This record gives sequence, C-alpha cells and structure tokens, in this order.
Amino acid sequence: MNSNLSTVVQVAIAVISLLSAVGNGAKILSIAFWSSQSHKITYQPLLEALAGKGHNVTVLSPIPSKKSIPNLHEILTVDLAEFMSSREKLENIFEMKERNAWITPTHFVDMAVDLCGHTLEQPHVVALQQESFDLILMPMLYNECSAAYGHLFNVSTILISPMSVVGHISSIYGNPSPVSFVPNAFTGFSDSMAFFQRVLNLLTEGMIRGIYHFRYVPALEFTYREKFKSPNFPSIEDILKNSSLILSNTHVSLSKPRPLLPDIIEVGGMHCRTVQALPKVIYPIPSCPQKRHPQLMVN
Repeated sequence: MNSNLSTVVQVAIAVISLLSAVGNGAKILSIAFWSSQSHKITYQPLLEALAGKGHNVTVLSPIPSKKSIPNLHEILTVDLAEFMSSREKLENIFEMKERNAWITPTHFVDMAVDLCGHTLEQPHVVALQQESFDLILMPMLYNECSAAYGHLFNVSTILISPMSVVGHISSIYGNPSPVSFVPNAFTGFSDSMAFFQRVLNLLTEGMIRGIYHFRYVPALEFTYREKFKSPNFPSIEDILKNSSLILSNTHVSLSKPRPLLPDIIEVGGMHCRTVQALPKVIYPIPSCPQKRHPQLMVN
C-alpha cells in the first residue's frame, strides 16, 4: 500500500475508533473560522476518507473544496480577503505578504478576534447550532473561537495542527516544550541553538504566550460568550484540555526532536496524493539549414 495512503487510512481508523459508540454513519463537523488553502489541504484527505467510510461530514470553512465528494457537505463562512478589506482597522495580511511587509502576531490576533464575532453572526452558522454531531475536527491555528462548539455539542474534539504543535497550545494540553531545544516557529532556529539563540527563543516564546493568554484569549472568550449569550461559557483553556487527540502535520524524518504525548500523532504527508502521470507532449524539431545542428526547442 502507498505510504501516504496508509497514513490516511491509519488516521481514519484512529478517528473512527472514537465513533464506535455511535455506530455507522456518524455526523462529523469540521469547523474552521480562519483557514487558508495551504492549511486545509493538510487534512482534506482525512475528511474525504471519513466520508468514503459512510460518515456524514459537514465542513464549515471559508475555503471551498475543488471537487464534490459524496457524504461531504460544505458550508462556506466568509470571503477572508473581502472581510479584511472591509475592516478599516485590519490590514489585509494577504496584501502585506505580497509586498513583503512585516507581519507580527498581533496582526493575526486582531484578525482572528474580529473574524470570530463576524462569523458567529452569519445566519448559516447560527442555524448550525441547532444541529447535533458525534465528533468535531478543528484546525487549531487561530481557530480557538470555534472550540466553543466542542462544549456546545458536548462531543469529542480532535485538534489538527497544520504545523508542529505550538508551545502555548502544547502547554495547555499538558505536553512539555522546553525552550532550550524546541524552537519557536517565529525564530526559524534549529534544535541546536547557541546560548544567545536560546535566550532569544525564550523571549520570543514568552512574548507569544503573553499575547495569547492576556490579549487574544480574553478577547475571544468575551466575544463568543456575548454571541452565545452565555456569560458562564467555559474558558478556551478548559475546552482545549478536554480534546481527545491532536493530529500534527509533522513527521519524525523531517521534524526536530521534541517530546510528544501519546495522543499527539504526527501525520505529516497525509495530504500527499497518488502521483498522476504527466500528459505526453511532443515538441516538433524545426527545420534547420544543413550546415547547422538540429536544436530541440522546449516551451
């Protein structure tokens, strides 16, 4: 069996094992208020594999799939580029990337908080609250707002990380991330850091966790408690602690060494597809003077 296909099947079996209590045809919700195509393709094969097993998969996301899949129903939230362009206080991070501008963590924080409230107001998202599901799959990067649905539906939640599990989420989940050899994603360091690199890594990790716990999380909790009209709604930390599993888009052959709990599973390469043969194109050799050597022109 192809190794990438084998990974998808193994992960699907692990997920399906959580659904054994509800029998065949479980209702699964994949929810992401913030996403990009590069994030979604990392777990799209898992959604397709679950749908192929006969489960009813609902995907709430701003990124549409490229093809229709039986048993997979998509609900589009908002156009992210249009959303950011319509917000005067928000800079469009896609445009910032095009002009190679400096993007700080606060850009994503402000965007995610504003997007949280805006998405929760959408009629089709509000209507989803009346449904019932057996399992929730949630991409975890800047999607903590959607973690509220794990508590709302009172079902198991599987987190999906499009990269290595970041330190502030890892600590909530109870998994250690020593800054002495686990580099913060914003530093670009390896696990073999010099002394001053470790100091910078410590300061960066401390800054990220400070922004996360004292600015980002309180703003999100205020927003979803207001939208759900429930001041006693659990905190994001309490909801994430109850997650059943984390699927990390990393692989031992490429990732840097770091401690991982048994319920953090590396699934890097799950998004790879079966190789398709390239179309055969024959390029004619143009006629040349007899005294010149023929040349092959490739477009």
